[in-house]
Amino acid sequence: MERHLNKKARRGKSKNHLKGPKKRTELDDLHFRESFEKMVQKALDM
Repeated sequence: MERHLNKKARRGKSKNHLKGPKKRTELDDLHFRESFEKMVQKALDM
């Protein structure tokens, strides 16, 4: 029954969330780099 309900939900006309996340942007990469560098610096200071 659960499989049937999942199939029904996938085929429904409502929003379909099967695309996955958006691609990373250069700004995302920059934020990650800054956060990673802060984390590494904290670890080295301990």
